Amino acid sequence: MIDRLIRLVPPGTVPVGAGLAIVGLASYVHLAVAGHNLTAGDYSSLSVLWSFVFTVGLGVFLPVEQEVARLVAARRTRGLPPGPVLVRGAAVAAVTLGLLVLVCVAAADLLADRLFAGDTRLVWALCGALAALAVAHTTRGVLSGLRQFGWYGSQLGIDGGLRIGLVALLGLAGVDSPMAYALVLVVAPLVGVASTVPPVIRAAGGGTALPWPALLRGLALLTVSSLLAQVVVNVGVINVRLLAPADVATAGALLSALVLVRIPLFVFGSMQAALLPGLSTAAATGDQAAFGTLLRRALAVVTALGLVGGVLGALLGPWLVRILFDAPDVLGHGDFAWLGLATLAYLWAMVLGQALLARDQHQAQAVAWVAGVAALVAATLAPLSVALRVELGYTVGSLVVVAVMLTRLRRDTATPHPARRGPGVREHPRRHPMSHPSVTAVMLAYGPEPWLVDAAEAVLASTGVDLDLVVVDNGCTGDGIDVVKGLPGVRVIRPDENTGYSGGCNVGAAEATGDWLAFVNSDAVVAPDALAKVVAVAAEPGVGAAMASIRLAHDPDLINTSGNPLHFTGLSWAGGNGEPASAHARRTVVPSLSGCCFVIGRSRWTELGGFPTEYFAYHEDTELSLRLWQRGLRVEYVPDAVVRHHYEFSRNDLKLYLVERNRLLTLLTAYQGRTLALLAPMLLLTEVAMLAAALAGGWSRQKTRGWGWLWRHRDWVRARRRRLQSERTVGDGAIADLMTARVAPSNVAAPPGMGVFNALAAAWWALVRPLLARR
Repeated sequence: MIDRLIRLVPPGTVPVGAGLAIVGLASYVHLAVAGHNLTAGDYSSLSVLWSFVFTVGLGVFLPVEQEVARLVAARRTRGLPPGPVLVRGAAVAAVTLGLLVLVCVAAADLLADRLFAGDTRLVWALCGALAALAVAHTTRGVLSGLRQFGWYGSQLGIDGGLRIGLVALLGLAGVDSPMAYALVLVVAPLVGVASTVPPVIRAAGGGTALPWPALLRGLALLTVSSLLAQVVVNVGVINVRLLAPADVATAGALLSALVLVRIPLFVFGSMQAALLPGLSTAAATGDQAAFGTLLRRALAVVTALGLVGGVLGALLGPWLVRILFDAPDVLGHGDFAWLGLATLAYLWAMVLGQALLARDQHQAQAVAWVAGVAALVAATLAPLSVALRVELGYTVGSLVVVAVMLTRLRRDTATPHPARRGPGVREHPRRHPMSHPSVTAVMLAYGPEPWLVDAAEAVLASTGVDLDLVVVDNGCTGDGIDVVKGLPGVRVIRPDENTGYSGGCNVGAAEATGDWLAFVNSDAVVAPDALAKVVAVAAEPGVGAAMASIRLAHDPDLINTSGNPLHFTGLSWAGGNGEPASAHARRTVVPSLSGCCFVIGRSRWTELGGFPTEYFAYHEDTELSLRLWQRGLRVEYVPDAVVRHHYEFSRNDLKLYLVERNRLLTLLTAYQGRTLALLAPMLLLTEVAMLAAALAGGWSRQKTRGWGWLWRHRDWVRARRRRLQSERTVGDGAIADLMTARVAPSNVAAPPGMGVFNALAAAWWALVRPLLARR
């Protein structure tokens, strides 16, 4: 039976669970000994301090642990040391702790009078306990991310064991000071941390500094959720003290009862360190079956534990709190039944919250906990007895959180039934359902398309992904479209009009069935493992999209593009064109991906709204990349995902018009107002230079035509700008390192005066770059 239960829970649960079991036992011993040695008033003060430590402390420092663990795990898969993550995580924890201590110091007298019966020493003990939690959770994040669950469990075990030993000594010595029992919450965790410092230091290593957005991106919402979750589960004791300051018996008895009925929460704590990585992996790879199985198993485990604990608590609770904690006889079987039901609902909420995080739904989780706290407040204000109001608040609040989370998860996982698809569209059965990431490749066909069949067959031969191919016929004149139409796994879509590359990609993406979208040019031949490798990188936390290594088809040892550089004036070109692939063999972030072959999550694409159809063609990949960076998401280049591109550089009137018009369109909509103002002199100089080049090259009409389009569509430009600026979370200054001040494309000859232009641009960029807004 035990073996079957162990197989149900995620790997790493057992060692962490063993440590948490000791911490749980320490909580019982701590409160039991204190209950027998302290007066009712002193025990009530200790109960309030305990509740504050494990409401505020866990609420603000557990998110730091989770984010540190997530980032360390991601770096571990790439062979990078966790040191930079530890440095940033420690800094965040230190600043947060400093703010909490400042609040406690400023309100010390008020806190002492209202909560601790005038004992100011307990305020300082509260600060010390918060400091201990800050250090403990930061180091646990590193241990969890490195999957060092043995050391993680050891830190917990030492912490809990020392608590038991210290409290036993206090009890044997007959110590009756609440301060002594409070200091145990300071000393024991710090000793536990000290015992696990050596493995953390050995594993940390060096490495370049971690960008702040990588850590702070989801930490704010996660902190809100965590803090509100702790409020729901711990605020009851504090509410009793606030609603009925003289009722010290109920406050102490309620804390003792909560410690008993929340035994299942310790089990979930041991699962939590391993549940989130498992759910995240299944969600990132599109393995819905594995995601659902793991979620159902976790819910089954906590339901069984919650029911057993609730029934035993309702039957034996009133007797146990009197025997174990010497608590006053003020709570009955009904009170324990309510608390048991509330704990069961709270366990469901914690599991469902992990599922939302795995799907990158931080905001949805936060909304659920806000709704739960609002319900708790409403129930607590009901005209009932103080104990019942607190119990109902815990129960109703938890159930509301569960309802909101379930609603969001069901909506998030809902997929359209094949019968509801548009007329004439056939659903292609995927090979090896759910065994690999599900990918829909989108390919456009226009004109002769001599490489279309080769490109389509290469995509269909991809390994490591479950793939279907959507080909958008934008006006193909060759016979390749008829050949491709007969290939298994291909759907051909013929829109009513040719909306260009951007509109065609949107049409193809709208027909997608996969969790990932792979956009592949019709003259690009992907290697069999290329798409799987790009999907694997795109699925990593913090990555918005990933692109393949685009090689020249006539010589695959040479690069066509390894990512497009981005000049601060909006100019962009094929990076590394003609250079040896060996010089671009390292995975790296890039300012702009190439539209030749890249992968993005379908949900992310939908959230972004795809490409702007108004672009028609050119610069839409740069604009998409900028929007990802401005949301705090990386764009990455995958060097071992090889794609051979039959690349031919060409110029025509339409291309010259679109390239210049869309460059200006991107600047006007994507850049912040402050950035445009600071760059205005160089942007005007660039316009003069481009007009001169257009006059010399005979395409001045195309250049001025772009200006005319922008003026005629100025209302759309303003609306687009408002939308993009409202959606961004990162300022231009934070991504300035991605940009360059030197124009150096290798596929075209430099025009006269380029050296002077580059010198002026470099000087101006050096002057204004420090002034760009970082938020």
